[in-house]
Amino acid sequence: MCFIGDFRYPRKFSRFIRLCLYVGIEVVFIAPSSPWMNGSIENFNNWFGAKFWDKETFTSLKAMGINLDKLPLTDGKIHFIRKVDNKARINVLNEVFEVGKAFISEYVWATICLEKRKMGVYYRAQDWNAPALIKEFGYDVNERISPIRQDIWKT
Repeated sequence: MCFIGDFRYPRKFSRFIRLCLYVGIEVVFIAPSSPWMNGSIENFNNWFGAKFWDKETFTSLKAMGINLDKLPLTDGKIHFIRKVDNKARINVLNEVFEVGKAFISEYVWATICLEKRKMGVYYRAQDWNAPALIKEFGYDVNERISPIRQDIWKT
C-alpha cells in the first residue's frame, strides 16, 4: 500500500508516488505476479544508480525542503504494465478499466497523465514500430495538480 495508494479511496496517491512526482520521477509499475519483468527493472536501476545515486548525496528530505506529510500532487506521469484479463479489463490502482476483447491475455501499458487528467492505454504488437493508443479514459483526481518545482527537478 505504501507504493500504490489506498484500497478504500480510488485515485488517492501514496506518499511514495507523490514524492517521485514531486522530484520529477515517472514511476513504472510492472504487472503484478510477473517476476520475470524484474530483470528489466534491475537493469534500469543499475543504470540510474550510476547516473544519479552515485553522484548525489542526500542527508535528509527535510534538508531538501520536502515534508512527506504535506506533499502536493505534482504534474507528471505514472505508468503501469498490465495484463488484460479474460473479461478484457485491466486493474490500475484498484480500479478496473475495460480495454477491449482484442487484447485479452496481452500486456498493455497504461499511463496516467495528471496534467491532462487522462489515462491512455497503449499496445505494441511485435511487428509494430511504436505503441498504439488503444483506449483513453478521463482520470480526474479531485485534487489540485501542482507544477514541477524547477529548483528540485533536473534533466
